[in-house]
Amino acid sequence: MCGFCTAAALDDFCGKDEIGSLSADLDQVTIPGDTSAIAVGDVAYDTLQSAGDTDWFQLDLSDTETVRLSLFGVDHDTGNGLGALEDPLVRIYDSNGTLLAENDDVVSGLLRGSSLVMTGLEPGTYYIEVDAYASGYAGDYALAVTPAIPRAPQTPLDAIEGRKALNDSGPILVYFAVDGDSYSYGGDTYTASGTNAYEQGQLFSVFDGVETFADIDFEITTDRALADLEIATAVLPSDSSGTLLGFFLFPTVAGDGQFGVLNNNPDALPYWNTEPGGTLDDGGFMYGVAIHEFGHAMGLGHPHDTGNGSSVMQGVDDALDRGDYELNSAVYTAMSYNEGSTIAGIGSSTASTGHGGSYAALDIAVLQEFYGANTTYAAGDDTYALWDSNDTGSGAGYYTAWDTGGLDTFEYLGLKNAVMDLRAATLLYEDGGGGFISYVEGVIGGRTIANGVVIENATTGSGNDSLTGNDVANVLDAGDGDDFLFGLAGDDTMRGQDGADRMNGGTGDDLMLGNGGTDLLFGGDGGDRLRGGSDGDELHGGNGRDWLDYRYSSAGVTVDLTAGTATGGDAEGDVFSKVEFIDGTNFDDVLTGQIGVTRLRGGAGNDTLNGMTGDDILEGGDGDDTFVCFLGDGNDSYDGGAGTDTADYSTLLSSAFSIIGAGGDWTLTHLGNGEIDVLTSVEVLLFSDTMLG
Repeated sequence: MCGFCTAAALDDFCGKDEIGSLSADLDQVTIPGDTSAIAVGDVAYDTLQSAGDTDWFQLDLSDTETVRLSLFGVDHDTGNGLGALEDPLVRIYDSNGTLLAENDDVVSGLLRGSSLVMTGLEPGTYYIEVDAYASGYAGDYALAVTPAIPRAPQTPLDAIEGRKALNDSGPILVYFAVDGDSYSYGGDTYTASGTNAYEQGQLFSVFDGVETFADIDFEITTDRALADLEIATAVLPSDSSGTLLGFFLFPTVAGDGQFGVLNNNPDALPYWNTEPGGTLDDGGFMYGVAIHEFGHAMGLGHPHDTGNGSSVMQGVDDALDRGDYELNSAVYTAMSYNEGSTIAGIGSSTASTGHGGSYAALDIAVLQEFYGANTTYAAGDDTYALWDSNDTGSGAGYYTAWDTGGLDTFEYLGLKNAVMDLRAATLLYEDGGGGFISYVEGVIGGRTIANGVVIENATTGSGNDSLTGNDVANVLDAGDGDDFLFGLAGDDTMRGQDGADRMNGGTGDDLMLGNGGTDLLFGGDGGDRLRGGSDGDELHGGNGRDWLDYRYSSAGVTVDLTAGTATGGDAEGDVFSKVEFIDGTNFDDVLTGQIGVTRLRGGAGNDTLNGMTGDDILEGGDGDDTFVCFLGDGNDSYDGGAGTDTADYSTLLSSAFSIIGAGGDWTLTHLGNGEIDVLTSVEVLLFSDTMLG
């Protein structure tokens, strides 16, 4: 987002706990006798009546605790005419009056609230002094003391799941500040400039997006007094160290919403736009900022700090550290300060595309924990397209799919190289914890899939693409180009076109179609069907009983599983291993099996089928087919299909068999070794001494 905090709450300001904190022992002070009591969980509203005035509070702890002290100027008493305390300063002392720590500005010179986290305070009495910078200001303030014990991060969700969320027992009413509305915060007062219909539509669309995946309802109100959330726009301060893009207060302990302000400077960063074509467009820089800030409004914290009681994400040392598995990236959580991803690109801070277009997988999971899930959205057959460019108006950016049913497709039909990955976010500290990115090379943006969502299919265009399935039956259609397809689990259909494709079926009974080009197909576990197409392919069945499929060849084939040879038609030039079954063509084929169970299907044409040894199933199909039979070839089943078919026992005497049947249906039992062949629709039995049929 920016180099500064972009959200705050009265008792949890952005997690910038360390700024201005001290730990050295300084001179002791004398504690005044008129202190006010404050406890962990309390918020005290009071006033410094004049410059040089200070207030004192006594904090008694019965157990070792880590607490946060938050001090902000809040104009809670409009009748005294003092306004909010400008530039407050907070100090904490031990029971002897020794200064333990102090804080002036959380963000020096920009956001003048004060925040301290005191780790592991032992049981005893402590004193909190409320002052102003250089003791030079008077005004109203609020002092909060809250628990600040970071939960041990078990999953990435703990790094953004705040301890306070909105009370959603009714609709959340959203008010857009009008010109002249004022908001005081951190010693500063911001005057709203108002928003037009386009701005309001874009900003409220963020909440519309939340409704698609969470069981919560947002409505617009024009009555400020009724509002749960107030959204203002104003030009926010900048200095040599950066620009404040926005902030939003976390919900209160009671679940009440608060207000936020977005920087609408049209002439400098963030180059706000009041009509389509700028950073407030879907996927634009300030649209992503709005998503971030409204996340704070609903209770989400930063992955890099402990604001609102969240914990720091694993591997994150500062706001710009992407952390373990780069999960502190906006593609995985909109609450990150790190734009986009190092995989699919990082957009410019002036761009109208390439930034956040929706909440990400980690955000969705936490907001569903807060408010429940929308279990009916996108229940039909939906297509989620990727973008061909970052042109203004394209909407290209980072989005996460929430889909509850139907047969759904990730799609890109352009000429560029694309990566499609149908795996959903795992929500764990691992690759894919925040999702797997589907994107187009050269286009900043992409799509991930929320935890629990199933997208079944992926289609790409003419680039050199990578398609990865998931645990259900996927259809992966790669189009032209040199593509890689990985089915993972499920009974998948993988389809290439022209180009040298590489396919791995994973587990399941997969259909793998290389089509044109020299392809490499590996079936993996399960009973797979491998169809390389023309141009000479490498076909490996893997574990399970797998098929070589030549049904769509333009000419007959000769394939010998024992010799490992293949010629003719689409079999010309093929190399194969670990396949047990063959589907022939509609022409005249010669198919030979191997030791063990073999299944051969000739299809149309006058085919010659030889199962070799083992208990085989041979099907001639249409045409006048010949089955090669010999002693020791096992207990076989022959089905001649249409045509005049022959079982060729020409190396054996008819007297070596017990022959039962007639008219094409026979059972032959060898009198020597007991092998039994069952023949259906086989019109001719040919022996060395006679012919029956």
